[in-house]
Parts: sequence; structure tokens; C-alpha cells
Amino acid sequence: MEADLEKVIRKLAAAHRKGDLQHHHYVDGSAPQPLNLFIDELVEKLQRTLSDSDQIEFGPYRSIFRADSKTPIPDQILLAKTKAGILVEQMADRMDCEDLLFFSYKGSPLLKKFPELAKLMDQDLLIPAAHFKRTTGDTLDVEYKGHVIELSRIIPRSLNSRFVAQIKSGNQGNLKFRLSPNNIILISKYQQPLLEAVEFGPPFRADDVFKRLKDGSKLTMLTRNNYSELQKMMVTGFFNNIERVEIYRSQMQDGYIAYSVEELPSITKRDENVGFVKTRLFHSDIELNESQAKFKHADSSLLVYKLETYRDRLAANLPAKVKAQGHIKLYRVEDCTLDTWMDLFNLSFPRNELIYEYFNSEKVPVLQRAAERDQISATGAGGREDGT
Repeated sequence: MEADLEKVIRKLAAAHRKGDLQHHHYVDGSAPQPLNLFIDELVEKLQRTLSDSDQIEFGPYRSIFRADSKTPIPDQILLAKTKAGILVEQMADRMDCEDLLFFSYKGSPLLKKFPELAKLMDQDLLIPAAHFKRTTGDTLDVEYKGHVIELSRIIPRSLNSRFVAQIKSGNQGNLKFRLSPNNIILISKYQQPLLEAVEFGPPFRADDVFKRLKDGSKLTMLTRNNYSELQKMMVTGFFNNIERVEIYRSQMQDGYIAYSVEELPSITKRDENVGFVKTRLFHSDIELNESQAKFKHADSSLLVYKLETYRDRLAANLPAKVKAQGHIKLYRVEDCTLDTWMDLFNLSFPRNELIYEYFNSEKVPVLQRAAERDQISATGAGGREDGT
């Protein structure tokens, strides 16, 4: 990419990350100055270099620079706007990953406003939930000294909902979580945005989970298998991009079992352009006997791999050590119950039907049930489980 072109894309990506770019802008020239100047410059340069491959790659998509307009827009300009928008979104993703690799709360709006929070953070930058209240109303944020603070955006919203519910009930116990470094709002000026998370079916049953935990397999790999075209569309539209899920259990010297689960996505064209891939990791130390499970702790992390490192990760299996460039802890809970552990495990992997199937003794594929519920005939759904 040309240096001057990359500079323009980075400028717009920075604005996009702050929320300054909205879908209704740009087609009618309504973006705030001077962003319009950068957008026009980017679209003009891309328009001069469009090719047939651009039509194939970007034609089917809508992006932040492609919106409805009463005035017809020439196809070439529309394609250039679409390509520009996707390039900016990809650059924003790359900048997010770069920030995660070198993240620090130092100098952040959060610590400038509340410097005392720095003393409450542990070595993983997690803060005890006991210091916060739930905000009034149906929100997924927390309250501290008359301000609303957002939980980190890299935590799945489904988990945020559970954490905030714990705070509301006064049962936060020894929960610790990560806060957003930027979003601090006076309660009087706070308005909850409309956000939804996709959840999967009924919760796990304790007896099924216990049976799985006692399974002696060291490594279990879950993959999607035998999807019809209908089911592929359902996966593309509603479920995570997943290459496989790896579940590894190993015996520790203190008698506990170390239980690690990593969700590994397939490498997409977007990942190649961004240069990074993010995965989710769940870890817990478990003590098992014939009738019960005791959980020493449970935690979850976001791993950030550079693209070439992630290729190495896909070529290996746990417990092989392919170290991610970034390891960002999302939360940690000490001495949790089986019910708490099941909730955390489920909510740590939103949009992942394989996790549900793994702990469901009925072995009824989620995709098949979804199709039946919508009165659609679909066969061949379900995941494949390889245990060693």
C-alpha cells in the first residue's frame, strides 16, 4: 500500500474507532470537516485503480462509506466507497490489535479521573467487582462515584450481562474484571446504547458437565462437519467463524486438573489484510472426585496473534506452546461453584454451538434444532469430536 494512501486510511480508521464515522454519513457529503476531505481523497485514489478483482471482493458488501441515498451513485464510485470503507474497517481492526499488544492504562481517561483505581488493579489489570455498583435500569455497565464506567469491549456482552447481574444481586464475591480505559460518563448524561448478544439455548446440565470433566481424554478437538448450503449460511450469518475448538486437560502435581479451551477461527481474507488474528482462551484448575468438582479458579483471556504466528498455531495442537503476541486477561473468579463455572464457560464463547454440543448428552446439533424451529428441512448438521 502506498505510504500516503495508508496515512489517509489510518486517519479515517482513528476517527472510526472513536465513533466519528456513521453509516448515514458520506454519501450525501454530510460528514464533518475535515473528514470529508480525507474520504474524498481516498475514494478518488481507489477509483483510479479499481479492477475486476475488486468487484468480486468488495462488490457484495456494504461498508461505512456505502449508504442509502436518494441520488443515484455511479457504480464505480459506489464500489470505490465500499472498498474504502472496508479498508478503513480493516485498518481499525489492525490498530485495535496493535493497541492490545502494547496496552497500558497509564494516562488513560479512566485513571486520570480515578487514579485510585490503579492501586486496585492486579498484575493482569483486573479490578475486584466489589468496588462497583450496577447502574440504574437495564444496562451492562457499572457505576463508580457518580459515573458510569463501561466494562472492556473485548469482553463478550453476554459475560458483561452476567457480571453486572452479580453486582446487582450483591453476590460479586471474588470476581475480578477488566474495565474500559476510555468510556467514563456522568450518570446524568448516560444513555444505554441498544446492544444485543446472541446466546445459545438452554444452560448446561450439571450432570452432563460433570461427566465431561471426568472424561480422561487429554486432547479433544471440535470441528464443524457436513454442513448443507443452508447450514453454511446460518453459520456465516449467526455463528462465529471457527476452524476448531481445542480442549486440553492435564494432571498437575497438586492434584488439580488444568483445563484449557481455545477457540481457533479460520484465517479469512480480512485477517490477511489486518495482519492479526484474535482467539478466546478459557482456563480453569479443577479438583475432581467421584461425586463432585471443585474449581480453584476460572479465567478467560483474549489472545492476539500476528498472522504468521497464528499459522503456526493452527498447525499445532495443545499443549504445544505457540506464544501469542498479546495475552489480555478478561476476568478471573476464585473458588467458584459448578453453576458459576458452567455460566462462565458458556458465556465466554458466544456464537459457538460446538461448546453447547460438547456438554449436551443428547447430542442434538444446534443447527439442526434451529432449522427445525424455523420449519426448514436441514440434514447433516453437527460437529465432529476427536478425542485422544
